[in-house]
Amino acid sequence: MNGLNIRMGISGRSAGSSAGRWAAWSAVVVLVLAASGCGQGGGSSGKPAAVKLVYMAPGFPLYDQVRIEQGKRFEQAHPGIRTQFQAVAGQGYREKLLTQFAGGSAPDVFFIRDFDLPQFAQKGAILPLDPLITNDPAFQRDDIYPQLLDAYTFGETLYALPGSSSTRVLYYNKRLFDEAGVAYPTAEWTWREFLDAAKRLTKRDERGIVAQYGASFYLDSADGWLIWILQNGGSLFDAGKTRCIINSSESREAIEFVKALSQEHKVVPGLMDQLNQDNYQLFLSQRAAMFIGGRWYTLNFRTASALAWDVAPLPSGEHRATPLDSHGWAISAHTKHPQEAWELVKQLVGPDGVRFVIEVGDSMPTLRSIAQSPYFPVDERYPQEQHNQVFLDAIEYAFSPKQIMHPQIEWYQMSSIINTEIDKFLIGQLSAERALQAVEDRLNVLIDEAGGA
Repeated sequence: MNGLNIRMGISGRSAGSSAGRWAAWSAVVVLVLAASGCGQGGGSSGKPAAVKLVYMAPGFPLYDQVRIEQGKRFEQAHPGIRTQFQAVAGQGYREKLLTQFAGGSAPDVFFIRDFDLPQFAQKGAILPLDPLITNDPAFQRDDIYPQLLDAYTFGETLYALPGSSSTRVLYYNKRLFDEAGVAYPTAEWTWREFLDAAKRLTKRDERGIVAQYGASFYLDSADGWLIWILQNGGSLFDAGKTRCIINSSESREAIEFVKALSQEHKVVPGLMDQLNQDNYQLFLSQRAAMFIGGRWYTLNFRTASALAWDVAPLPSGEHRATPLDSHGWAISAHTKHPQEAWELVKQLVGPDGVRFVIEVGDSMPTLRSIAQSPYFPVDERYPQEQHNQVFLDAIEYAFSPKQIMHPQIEWYQMSSIINTEIDKFLIGQLSAERALQAVEDRLNVLIDEAGGA
């Protein structure tokens, strides 16, 4: 299970749901939509319209309802336009979108992951946004975080606008820390403090089996491995991305440290253990004292009334580093209505859309005007969330997918190679050096086949 691809609800990753969680989420949606003056239901008003816009995203009931309502609000402001939202259930969204483009039936506006942008841009599938922005003096481009704009820029062209985003932080259980007499995490924590705390927070039963882990995080996520590698001074590519150079002493030290957390110190569930229990569920059920994840997990943690949690920056190595995850909205290069589609994109990524993904706990603000208001850093409705600024502060040292991707190689191909070879290291088939050398060799073959950077 790839940690980046399936866990963020509004960015195409579901975080798992039970009947109780769905009821809680639905209640949040009803409150948010009621507060914003939206009714329930979907579709158009049935009145004749000169223009019809189709917009598409991965399906998830919580967000489908909101996206339909966004379309209804858009129709109210643009009486001559009718909208139709298409939700794609399951994990096949990207494949369906590619099929639709190949068959000439692509939606006018579509959800896109930052990892997918190069592939779609190179295929000529996405309409460049720069001319539309130039001709729209009311649009406040500078209000969007520049790091997010850069994530959706390919070459020198902006192809999409961010709809949600999050850095990754350290969630921690305050009750478990208090019971163990461990001070809460701070921005000064290094790997050493993280390990020391995890040891003290790990509990074993009379058989010596771990009953409570000090921490949990995903060991099957390529970008997750790169957190540790980049923090320790390692790199995936050289400066020009002409060669993969991951097999360095810094990278080896980083993955050896992580392996030791699960296999030597046993303070983190191992790779095989994670097949039986999702890491965030360990934290949710208070069987792990710390958890590394993005803002989208807040949506789940809010439903656990007995869970007293807070967030802190990730512990640092030689450097600070954390991923900047996001999704965006793009316009098909084949749309017959580019100007109307642009207006719809602005509705989807504008203040109303941003406030919603914040309120449900899925995202941090993509707009600086909202981030700098009291609306996000401290939300009085959620007393536990007093340190949301941690997510925003991490933007300054966050890396986007664009920084770790090769422009000529699909991320899914790259991440599969990284995960496969490091998995062999985790289960003892390869040493750290041999595993990273295998990653390096395989990625360099792909670079050569693509003709370099």
